[in-house]
Amino acid sequence: MISQRVIKPLLFSILIIQSGAVTGQVWFKQSGDYYALMSHDSQYISGFIYTEVSEFSEGLAWVNKGDLYGYINTDGDSITSFDFTDVSDFNHGFAVVSMDSTYGVVNRFGQLVVEYQYSRINTTKYGLFAAQQDSVWHVIDTSGKVVSKRSWLYPPFFLSDSFIVGCVEGLWGVVNANDEVLYEFTYDLITYDGVAYIKNEKYLLGLR
Repeated sequence: MISQRVIKPLLFSILIIQSGAVTGQVWFKQSGDYYALMSHDSQYISGFIYTEVSEFSEGLAWVNKGDLYGYINTDGDSITSFDFTDVSDFNHGFAVVSMDSTYGVVNRFGQLVVEYQYSRINTTKYGLFAAQQDSVWHVIDTSGKVVSKRSWLYPPFFLSDSFIVGCVEGLWGVVNANDEVLYEFTYDLITYDGVAYIKNEKYLLGLR
C-alpha cells in the first residue's frame, strides 16, 4: 500500500476534504458510500461517482470508481483512465501506479514514463526513484533509465541529486547520479543526516 486511501467521514459525513488555495478550494463531499467533487462556492463539479478520494497534490487527486483508480484535475477532468490497482500522490510531477501487481510511473499528463516492471517503486526525490525488481533495488530516473546498475540490498535514499546512499553486499557507501563512487562501500551504516558508522566509530561525511 503506497498511501492511506480511505477518508473517514467527519460527523455526519458532510465535509470530507478541502484542498488548499493552490487548487482553488475545490473539495469532496460524501453522500453514503460515494463522493462528489465540489467547487469553492459549493457547486457540483461531478456527481457522487467516486468510492475513494484523496487530497489534491500538485493540482491532481487520485480517485476510485469501483475497484480501480485514476487521476483527476481540479476541473474534474480525468488525466488517466481508471486502470490502476494502487496509486500514490503526485510528487514533483510524478506518481507511482500499479497494474496487475507490477509498478510503473506516470507524469502529470497521465503518460506512462516508467514501464510496469517493478515490484515496488518509492516516490521520487531529486528526479530519482528507488525501484525493486527480483528482490533487488535499483536507481532509475524519471524516464525509466537505470542510473545505478548496482544491486542494492535496501532501497537507496537520496540526499540530493548528487548523493545516492545505500547498502551493497552488507556495506554502505555513496555514489553520484553517474554511479561514480564518492564514499567507498566500507561503512556499517550511513544515516539520513550523513553520519557514517564503522563499529563504534562515527564519521561525518558532509553530504548536506
